[in-house]
Amino acid sequence: MKYTVGHLVVGVLIFAALVLTATSCPSVGPGMVVTITASPPGDKLAVSAIFTFEATVTGCTVCTVTWSATAGSIDGTTGTYTAPASVIPGGTATITATSTEDPTKSDSQVITILGPASGEIRVTDTDGNPIVAWHVSGQPVNQAADFPLKIWNVGETPLTILGLSGLAAPFSLVNPPATPLAIAAGEAQALTLRFAPAGEGSFSDTLIITNSDADENPTTLALEGTTSGFCRDTRVIGCGRGKRP
Repeated sequence: MKYTVGHLVVGVLIFAALVLTATSCPSVGPGMVVTITASPPGDKLAVSAIFTFEATVTGCTVCTVTWSATAGSIDGTTGTYTAPASVIPGGTATITATSTEDPTKSDSQVITILGPASGEIRVTDTDGNPIVAWHVSGQPVNQAADFPLKIWNVGETPLTILGLSGLAAPFSLVNPPATPLAIAAGEAQALTLRFAPAGEGSFSDTLIITNSDADENPTTLALEGTTSGFCRDTRVIGCGRGKRP
Protein backbone atom coordinates (compact mmCIF):
# COMPACT_ATOMS: atom_id res chain seq x y z
CA MET A 1 0.00 0.00 0.00
CA LYS A 2 1.31 3.43 -0.93
CA TYR A 3 0.81 6.67 1.07
CA THR A 4 1.64 10.08 -0.21
CA VAL A 5 3.21 12.61 2.11
CA GLY A 6 0.22 14.88 1.73
CA HIS A 7 -2.22 12.18 2.80
CA LEU A 8 -0.04 11.24 5.78
CA VAL A 9 0.09 14.83 7.04
CA VAL A 10 -3.68 15.22 6.72
CA GLY A 11 -4.25 11.96 8.59
CA VAL A 12 -1.98 12.99 11.45
CA LEU A 13 -3.73 16.35 11.75
CA ILE A 14 -7.19 14.74 11.84
CA PHE A 15 -6.07 12.28 14.55
CA ALA A 16 -4.59 15.09 16.65
CA ALA A 17 -7.77 17.11 16.36
CA LEU A 18 -9.82 14.15 17.56
CA VAL A 19 -7.55 13.65 20.57
CA LEU A 20 -7.69 17.33 21.51
CA THR A 21 -11.47 17.39 21.18
CA ALA A 22 -11.87 14.33 23.38
CA THR A 23 -9.59 15.60 26.16
CA SER A 24 -11.27 19.03 26.30
CA CYS A 25 -14.70 17.62 27.25
CA PRO A 26 -15.60 18.00 30.97
CA SER A 27 -15.59 14.79 32.97
CA VAL A 28 -18.99 13.27 33.75
CA GLY A 29 -19.74 13.40 37.49
CA PRO A 30 -22.18 11.41 39.63
CA GLY A 31 -25.02 13.88 38.95
CA MET A 32 -25.90 17.40 39.96
CA VAL A 33 -26.86 18.03 43.61
CA VAL A 34 -28.08 21.33 45.06
CA THR A 35 -27.74 21.75 48.84
CA ILE A 36 -28.73 24.68 51.03
CA THR A 37 -25.77 25.02 53.40
CA ALA A 38 -26.72 28.04 55.54
CA SER A 39 -30.10 28.53 57.25
CA PRO A 40 -31.17 30.39 60.41
CA PRO A 41 -30.67 28.75 63.83
CA GLY A 42 -33.46 26.29 64.53
CA ASP A 43 -34.91 27.12 61.10
CA LYS A 44 -36.77 30.02 62.72
CA LEU A 45 -36.90 33.75 61.96
CA ALA A 46 -38.76 36.58 63.67
CA VAL A 47 -41.06 38.79 61.62
CA SER A 48 -39.13 41.28 59.43
CA ALA A 49 -35.82 39.56 60.22
CA ILE A 50 -33.13 39.43 57.51
CA PHE A 51 -30.98 36.36 56.81
CA THR A 52 -28.73 35.40 53.89
CA PHE A 53 -29.10 31.79 52.77
CA GLU A 54 -26.26 29.95 51.05
CA ALA A 55 -26.17 26.92 48.75
CA THR A 56 -23.64 24.70 47.00
CA VAL A 57 -24.00 22.86 43.68
CA THR A 58 -21.93 19.78 42.83
CA GLY A 59 -21.64 17.93 39.51
CA CYS A 60 -22.13 21.18 37.60
CA THR A 61 -20.50 23.34 34.97
CA VAL A 62 -22.37 26.53 35.91
CA CYS A 63 -22.47 26.22 39.69
CA THR A 64 -24.89 29.01 40.62
CA VAL A 65 -28.47 29.06 41.90
CA THR A 66 -31.51 31.30 41.84
CA TRP A 67 -33.54 31.82 45.01
CA SER A 68 -37.30 31.96 45.63
CA ALA A 69 -39.57 32.11 48.69
CA THR A 70 -43.24 31.32 49.32
CA ALA A 71 -43.58 34.18 51.83
CA GLY A 72 -41.53 37.28 52.52
CA SER A 73 -39.01 38.38 49.89
CA ILE A 74 -35.63 37.07 48.76
CA ASP A 75 -32.93 38.36 46.41
CA GLY A 76 -32.86 35.82 43.58
CA THR A 77 -29.09 36.11 43.21
CA THR A 78 -27.64 36.69 46.69
CA GLY A 79 -30.12 34.66 48.76
CA THR A 80 -30.72 37.55 51.18
CA TYR A 81 -34.17 36.91 52.68
CA THR A 82 -36.52 39.30 54.49
CA ALA A 83 -39.22 37.62 56.59
CA PRO A 84 -42.84 38.85 56.38
CA ALA A 85 -43.79 41.82 58.56
CA SER A 86 -46.40 39.73 60.39
CA VAL A 87 -47.02 36.08 61.18
CA ILE A 88 -48.48 34.38 58.10
CA PRO A 89 -51.21 31.69 57.91
CA GLY A 90 -49.57 28.38 58.71
CA GLY A 91 -46.59 30.19 60.20
CA THR A 92 -43.98 28.88 57.75
CA ALA A 93 -42.18 29.90 54.56
CA THR A 94 -40.35 27.67 52.08
CA ILE A 95 -37.01 28.89 50.70
CA THR A 96 -35.82 27.20 47.48
CA ALA A 97 -32.43 27.23 45.72
CA THR A 98 -32.67 26.17 42.05
CA SER A 99 -29.74 25.33 39.78
CA THR A 100 -29.16 27.93 37.08
CA GLU A 101 -27.78 25.25 34.77
CA ASP A 102 -30.52 22.67 35.36
CA PRO A 103 -33.79 24.07 36.78
CA THR A 104 -34.98 20.54 37.60
CA LYS A 105 -32.39 20.39 40.39
CA SER A 106 -33.16 22.26 43.62
CA ASP A 107 -33.18 22.14 47.41
CA SER A 108 -35.71 23.65 49.81
CA GLN A 109 -35.78 24.69 53.46
CA VAL A 110 -38.94 25.31 55.51
CA ILE A 111 -38.59 28.00 58.17
CA THR A 112 -40.98 29.05 60.92
CA ILE A 113 -41.96 32.72 61.13
CA LEU A 114 -42.15 33.85 64.76
CA GLY A 115 -44.10 36.77 66.16
CA PRO A 116 -42.41 39.73 67.85
CA ALA A 117 -40.28 38.90 70.89
CA SER A 118 -42.47 38.43 73.96
CA GLY A 119 -42.58 36.86 77.37
CA GLU A 120 -43.17 33.11 77.63
CA ILE A 121 -45.80 31.86 80.08
CA ARG A 122 -45.55 28.70 82.15
CA VAL A 123 -47.97 27.66 84.92
CA THR A 124 -46.51 25.43 87.65
CA ASP A 125 -47.13 24.14 91.15
CA THR A 126 -44.95 25.46 93.97
CA ASP A 127 -42.29 22.83 93.17
CA GLY A 128 -41.94 24.13 89.60
CA ASN A 129 -43.79 21.26 87.89
CA PRO A 130 -45.82 22.43 84.85
CA ILE A 131 -49.57 21.85 85.28
CA VAL A 132 -52.67 22.03 83.11
CA ALA A 133 -55.39 20.96 85.59
CA TRP A 134 -56.39 20.67 89.26
CA HIS A 135 -58.77 18.02 90.63
CA VAL A 136 -60.27 17.67 94.10
CA SER A 137 -62.45 14.71 95.10
CA GLY A 138 -64.39 14.00 98.29
CA GLN A 139 -64.32 17.60 99.51
CA PRO A 140 -66.56 18.17 102.56
CA VAL A 141 -69.34 20.69 102.02
CA ASN A 142 -68.67 24.16 103.44
CA GLN A 143 -64.94 23.50 103.70
CA ALA A 144 -62.28 24.95 101.40
CA ALA A 145 -59.46 23.23 99.53
CA ASP A 146 -56.69 25.59 98.42
CA PHE A 147 -54.08 25.02 95.73
CA PRO A 148 -51.11 27.42 95.43
CA LEU A 149 -49.57 27.83 91.98
CA LYS A 150 -47.23 30.15 90.09
CA ILE A 151 -47.37 31.89 86.73
CA TRP A 152 -43.79 32.08 85.43
CA ASN A 153 -42.26 34.18 82.70
CA VAL A 154 -39.62 31.91 81.17
CA GLY A 155 -39.06 34.26 78.21
CA GLU A 156 -36.47 36.98 77.72
CA THR A 157 -38.78 40.01 77.77
CA PRO A 158 -41.56 41.07 80.20
CA LEU A 159 -44.80 39.06 80.20
CA THR A 160 -48.08 40.90 80.74
CA ILE A 161 -50.99 39.17 82.45
CA LEU A 162 -53.99 40.94 80.97
CA GLY A 163 -56.72 39.11 82.86
CA LEU A 164 -57.65 36.21 85.18
CA SER A 165 -61.18 35.09 84.42
CA GLY A 166 -63.60 32.23 83.92
CA LEU A 167 -64.17 31.18 87.54
CA ALA A 168 -67.51 30.95 89.32
CA ALA A 169 -68.52 29.41 92.66
CA PRO A 170 -67.50 27.04 94.08
CA PHE A 171 -64.13 27.89 92.44
CA SER A 172 -62.33 31.17 93.07
CA LEU A 173 -58.96 32.87 93.35
CA VAL A 174 -57.82 33.91 96.83
CA ASN A 175 -56.82 37.60 96.84
CA PRO A 176 -56.13 37.76 93.09
CA PRO A 177 -53.71 40.46 91.91
CA ALA A 178 -54.95 43.40 89.89
CA THR A 179 -54.47 43.15 86.14
CA PRO A 180 -52.83 44.10 83.86
CA LEU A 181 -49.78 42.76 85.66
CA ALA A 182 -46.20 42.72 84.33
CA ILE A 183 -43.94 39.77 85.18
CA ALA A 184 -40.24 40.32 84.52
CA ALA A 185 -38.18 37.71 82.68
CA GLY A 186 -37.34 34.83 85.02
CA GLU A 187 -39.87 35.92 87.66
CA ALA A 188 -43.22 34.49 88.80
CA GLN A 189 -46.58 35.62 90.16
CA ALA A 190 -48.09 33.49 92.94
CA LEU A 191 -51.80 32.59 92.86
CA THR A 192 -54.04 30.47 95.08
CA LEU A 193 -57.01 28.54 93.71
CA ARG A 194 -59.87 27.62 96.06
CA PHE A 195 -62.63 25.01 95.85
CA ALA A 196 -65.31 25.66 98.50
CA PRO A 197 -68.57 23.82 97.73
CA ALA A 198 -71.70 25.01 99.52
CA GLY A 199 -73.65 21.90 98.52
CA GLU A 200 -73.18 18.35 97.28
CA GLY A 201 -72.29 17.74 93.65
CA SER A 202 -69.65 17.53 90.96
CA PHE A 203 -68.24 20.77 89.59
CA SER A 204 -65.92 21.90 86.79
CA ASP A 205 -64.57 25.21 85.61
CA THR A 206 -61.67 26.77 83.70
CA LEU A 207 -59.23 29.43 84.79
CA ILE A 208 -58.46 31.63 81.78
CA ILE A 209 -55.16 33.52 81.86
CA THR A 210 -55.11 36.19 79.16
CA ASN A 211 -51.53 37.22 78.50
CA SER A 212 -48.99 38.64 76.04
CA ASP A 213 -47.32 35.34 75.10
CA ALA A 214 -47.24 35.26 71.30
CA ASP A 215 -48.35 31.63 70.95
CA GLU A 216 -49.95 30.66 74.31
CA ASN A 217 -52.66 33.25 74.76
CA PRO A 218 -54.95 32.51 76.43
CA THR A 219 -53.49 29.89 78.76
CA THR A 220 -56.08 27.77 80.56
CA LEU A 221 -56.20 25.56 83.65
CA ALA A 222 -58.98 22.94 83.89
CA LEU A 223 -60.58 22.57 87.33
CA GLU A 224 -62.69 19.72 88.71
CA GLY A 225 -64.16 19.13 92.17
CA THR A 226 -66.58 16.68 93.79
CA THR A 227 -68.13 16.43 97.25
CA SER A 228 -68.95 12.72 97.34
CA GLY A 229 -67.55 11.03 100.48
CA PHE A 230 -65.59 12.55 103.31
CA CYS A 231 -62.00 11.81 102.30
CA ARG A 232 -60.20 14.28 100.11
CA ASP A 233 -57.83 13.45 97.25
CA THR A 234 -56.19 16.57 95.84
CA ARG A 235 -54.51 15.91 92.50
CA VAL A 236 -52.49 17.94 90.07
CA ILE A 237 -52.23 16.87 86.43
CA GLY A 238 -48.75 17.42 84.98
CA CYS A 239 -48.31 19.20 81.65
CA GLY A 240 -47.75 16.73 78.79
CA ARG A 241 -47.77 13.68 81.07
CA GLY A 242 -51.49 13.09 81.55
CA LYS A 243 -50.82 11.65 85.01
CA ARG A 244 -52.24 12.49 88.41
CA PRO A 245 -49.37 12.16 90.90
